[in-house]
Amino acid sequence: MLQGYTPAQIETAYGFNQITFDGGAVAGNGAGQTIALIEVDNDLTLNTDLNNFDAAYGLPNPGSGWSLSVEGEQGGAPPSTPTTGTETIETALDVEWTHAIAPAANIIVFEANSASDPDLDDTVAVAKRGSGVSVVSISYTRVEFSTDSSLDHLYTTVAGHNGVTFVAAAGDSAETTHPSASSNVVGVGGTSLTLGANNAYQSETVWNNQYGTTGGGTSQYEPEPAYQSAVQNTGFRTTPDVAYDADPLTGFDIYVNGVSTPQVIGGTSAGAPQWAALFAIADQGRALNGLGTLDGATQTLPMLYALVGTPLYSQAFNDITAGTNGVYSAGPGYDECTGLGSPQANVLVQYLAGNIVLPEPASFALVLAALPILIKRPKRKT
Repeated sequence: MLQGYTPAQIETAYGFNQITFDGGAVAGNGAGQTIALIEVDNDLTLNTDLNNFDAAYGLPNPGSGWSLSVEGEQGGAPPSTPTTGTETIETALDVEWTHAIAPAANIIVFEANSASDPDLDDTVAVAKRGSGVSVVSISYTRVEFSTDSSLDHLYTTVAGHNGVTFVAAAGDSAETTHPSASSNVVGVGGTSLTLGANNAYQSETVWNNQYGTTGGGTSQYEPEPAYQSAVQNTGFRTTPDVAYDADPLTGFDIYVNGVSTPQVIGGTSAGAPQWAALFAIADQGRALNGLGTLDGATQTLPMLYALVGTPLYSQAFNDITAGTNGVYSAGPGYDECTGLGSPQANVLVQYLAGNIVLPEPASFALVLAALPILIKRPKRKT
């Protein structure tokens, strides 16, 4: 029988339980932010399942400083068709583990009418316009098409809206998938995570076993984005950008279908909503600093890759160097299995929030010995 990790274990392993703002006075929990989740059909047991999850792990229910709402493909009421099978599991996984990592963030579940590409694309277009939405998490994947670059505009912030970061699973087979291959989307690959004593991070390898393997590789159609120039020179976009636990053997407890006992789920679609939660926590910190929420294409992705070659990289990411997805192999630095690595969230979030500033490249030699990172004092609200 598979044994899943609990929220407390994951929070400890990846450093989420160490995140505070404003000199330790404010918990890093996503307060004030709204995360949009792209799902399919209408999960009729969603509230029951979330209540069971919250009760099991001591998390706050909706109404305790945060809200959960469900909307349809065009906004308004969700579709009448109930979810079944894997769609129900996916919705439960996304909602419960987004909430586990960012327990004070609001969540809006946007339910597409079907799993067809047009319906899913329409749902993303509506979700990114949602009031206060700062992160959109996408767990669906499909094979690449030559016309994919024409959809890049779909994963951008709408004029006049606060900044939005788009996050997508890289898929559970050794190939490059859309939308994670869009140059405007943070693609999330998968690992097998091993914990040590007291749930401390011990090691990670590329996820590849009888349950599947992480997606990743070189796009056939998407041009190489400028932010990847320091890590590859294929002329095409490579994925994933980052990584997270995905192996069902080291998976996540969820409650689903109204059943009062958990089951264990894995896959890169488990990592996407948890990275979305990380970005929401970073946006919480940015708000405390008087900064706007992150725009994925122009801020989040360039900021992540800007860490390469700096002393902060090894403090913000767990660099995964072992394993293969059958096509590509992990190695030091960026690779097409695990991207830049998995998060050391306590450092990475502070960097994204504007509390850690990278020195100018020319000054690296002057600061390495005495001051590997420069830390801005958080601004206090008056």
